Amino acid sequence: MKNNLSERSINIIMSIFSGISFLVCLYFFTLFETWLGKVLSVLSFLILCWIFMKALDKFFHENKD
Repeated sequence: MKNNLSERSINIIMSIFSGISFLVCLYFFTLFETWLGKVLSVLSFLILCWIFMKALDKFFHENKD
């Protein structure tokens, strides 16, 4: 039961974080009018998602026992 609750809370946190990251990326995408700014905003979104996934992976491996 505890594991199911933990997975559910992690899913909620992941969805909130991905929504916020998407909105930040969208803001920067509209802020920068050049193609370089648009590429950088998409790259920053992907890097944020990658960092968050690494943190979640580390969290799950530490709390597996």
